[in-house]
Amino acid sequence: MRVGTPSTRRSAVVRSIHRTSGDGMPNVTPMIDVMMCLIIFFLLVGRLVAEQRSEMLLPPAVSGTDEKIAENFFINITPTRNERTGERTDRVSITVENQPVDADRLAQLLRDRLSNVPDTVVHLRAERTLPFATISPIIDTCRDVGVGSVRLATEHIQ
Repeated sequence: MRVGTPSTRRSAVVRSIHRTSGDGMPNVTPMIDVMMCLIIFFLLVGRLVAEQRSEMLLPPAVSGTDEKIAENFFINITPTRNERTGERTDRVSITVENQPVDADRLAQLLRDRLSNVPDTVVHLRAERTLPFATISPIIDTCRDVGVGSVRLATEHIQ
C-alpha cells in the first residue's frame, strides 16, 4: 500500500480524533466549570439565609411550633449602641434584608410586598433584651398597612 492511499489517510484522521494529550492527563475543564457553579450556588444560598437570620438573641419560648410558610417578610429589630462608649441607647435599629430602614420606609416596603403578595406573613425578630414598648410601634405599622399576620420569632428551649 502506498502512503497516499485513501485508507491510510482515513486511519490517520481517526487516530488524531481519539488521541489524548501527550502526558496522559484528563481534561479537567468541565470539572472546574461544575465546581465554580457549585461555589456560586452556595454563596447565593448563604447570603439569602444570612439575610433572614442575623445574629441576635431571641426571647425563649417553651411551647410553639416551627412553621414553614412560603411568603415571609422578616423584620430584625436590634438595640443601637453609642459609637464612642459602646453602651446601649434608647433607640432601635430596624433592618429588612440586611438594609437599615426607618419607620416610613418600612411602611412603604410592607405596602409594596402586600400589593404583590397579599397573604405575606411578617416575622418580627427582636433582641430579647428589648422591652415590648420598643417593638409595639412596628407592630402598629404592620397593622396600619394591612398585614394580616405578624409573628414574633423566639428560640425554642429544650
